[in-house]
Amino acid sequence: MNQNIAVIMAGGTQDPFWPLTNENNPKQFVNLLGDGSPLQITYNRLLKFFEKKHIYVVTQASFFGKVIQQLPGIDVSNLILEPYARHTTAAISFAYTQLKQKYSLNDYLYFFPSDHIINDLEKFHSSLEIAQTAAKELASIITLGIQPTIAIPHYGYIQFDNGRFPNYSLFEQGVRWVRTFAEKPDIQTAQRFIEAGDFVWNSGIFIFQMSTYEDILLHCLPDYYSAFKRIENAFNKPNFADELDFSYKSINPLSFDAGILEKSKKVFTVISDFDWYDLDNWDDYFRLSQKDKANNATNKDDIQINTTNSLIYNADEDANKTIATVDLHNLVVVNTPNGILVCPRNSLHKIKNVVNLQRLNGQ
Repeated sequence: MNQNIAVIMAGGTQDPFWPLTNENNPKQFVNLLGDGSPLQITYNRLLKFFEKKHIYVVTQASFFGKVIQQLPGIDVSNLILEPYARHTTAAISFAYTQLKQKYSLNDYLYFFPSDHIINDLEKFHSSLEIAQTAAKELASIITLGIQPTIAIPHYGYIQFDNGRFPNYSLFEQGVRWVRTFAEKPDIQTAQRFIEAGDFVWNSGIFIFQMSTYEDILLHCLPDYYSAFKRIENAFNKPNFADELDFSYKSINPLSFDAGILEKSKKVFTVISDFDWYDLDNWDDYFRLSQKDKANNATNKDDIQINTTNSLIYNADEDANKTIATVDLHNLVVVNTPNGILVCPRNSLHKIKNVVNLQRLNGQ
């Protein structure tokens, strides 16, 4: 019987929730929504569909302690530790290379980001089952594409082809060949995508049979193929740590979209309609939060006077400190012990500039 293997990608270090997060404590480890960290929420969700012994986490070695602390029930052997962050192509390739030593090439790998919110688990499970069938019958990489409801500029988009392919049954179940990927368009372009009708949100969830990946990697990224072959050949040898370090330093960071999916013709998507949210920045948090009559989201009993469509997040440990906003609209105000953010909601993409300046200044 073929095994279904889940891999959670939890190695990111970006700080879109600054000043609440930083590179040593990124968003996947921070309890943003009150139900546990995104990593914990993702792990607990997958326990409903995968055997615990077949759920893995790929992350940086420096995050080993955080993962063990947040997932105390996970076996240490189920942690796949990268020496450095090299984006998702490296994370997926390294996980594949390690798991290939343990599993059959007929088994299925499912890769999940660690920072997504998914509701309607029955529909989610149905999409996973369709994706597995498609992965086998089409010998391709399968993505889950979410039917979009609004134009969101910081999401990734997949353009699919409505032309039928030989497997009519899969076509009827919403499987489509992928034409192209568009990463984080501006709001006007995102709106055109929605109106065109042949775009879905890119969930960042990927499924493939282990037997298909190596040829695709060799075709799309021969340098990566060589690097991970060197790593594979060094397993259980005295030079493994040195080879791992050398190989990771030799590759350029590439997202899985840019490195593999945009280059391969063997990529399909399953058009899905379960509730899905990418917890990517403070505006996503705002959309997920309960609002008051003025459409404000707050996490404490602070004071808002003539304030609308705004997020006021107070994480200061001093319970007596109040945030008061007067005549403010469409803003994000975040107060933490590490810093204070005041920003228009439509400028949140510029937080990375603050983070970069801090690092340049050694803060």
